Amino acid sequence: MGACVKSIQASYGARQTELMAAIEGMRFAIDMGFNFVILEMDAQVCIKGILSTEECSGTDGLLFEEAKNLLSKFRGVLCQWTPRSSNKVAHTLAHFAITCNDFVSWIEDAPMWLLPVLDADVLALDI
Repeated sequence: MGACVKSIQASYGARQTELMAAIEGMRFAIDMGFNFVILEMDAQVCIKGILSTEECSGTDGLLFEEAKNLLSKFRGVLCQWTPRSSNKVAHTLAHFAITCNDFVSWIEDAPMWLLPVLDADVLALDI
């Protein structure tokens, strides 16, 4: 398990930001040598676009195609929509990224300030 944050130095829409975050996360997973990835997003349109077999056009087309290309590099992939209420870790990391000027990553152990949020997300799972 791993996580990373990287500040984006421009203003983008929600969909573009979500896609760029997914792309950075997949690049991080590839760099770390992960063979299997779970991509959870609270934007259904992003999941549908990434899973689509059709070529994506429009302003987000290149981001969708980059995400698809990166996913093809893993041996196992699970892409799923997760309601925002069950994805507070991603929201908390996004807010942290706003205050962070560097690339920051964690492997295996999450930072102490994130543990309560991680526990809450696990408890919110419908198992």
